[in-house]
Amino acid sequence: MLISAVIDSECERIAGRKNVRNPLRTANWWGSQLSPVYYDGQKVLIDRPRLRGVDNKEIPLNTHKEGISKPQEDETGSMERLNPSAAASLKEGLEETLLCTVWASQGF
Repeated sequence: MLISAVIDSECERIAGRKNVRNPLRTANWWGSQLSPVYYDGQKVLIDRPRLRGVDNKEIPLNTHKEGISKPQEDETGSMERLNPSAAASLKEGLEETLLCTVWASQGF
C-alpha cells in the first residue's frame, strides 16, 4: 500500500536503513504496531513501524499523524485534508519514494 511506503520512507530518513550498522544513528527501529489510518477515504489497518531516539523516547511520525486524522468532505463531496502542510509533506514523501524506486530498478 502506498501509505506504508511513505511511512517507511520517513522512517529511513530518520533512522537510516534497517539492519545496517551506523554509529552516527540518532534513532533506532523499534518493532511495529498495527495502526488504523485513513487511505482513499476508508479506514484501513497498516503495520506501522516504530522508532526510538537515543534518549529511548518514541519518535512520532508526521506521515502517520496525518494519516490518522479523518478527512473531511468539501462542498463538492471530494475528500480533502484540512492541513495543507501535511499534504505538502505527504507529496514530498511520495516523490522521494518514487525516486528511490526508480533508482533501485535501474541498479543505483
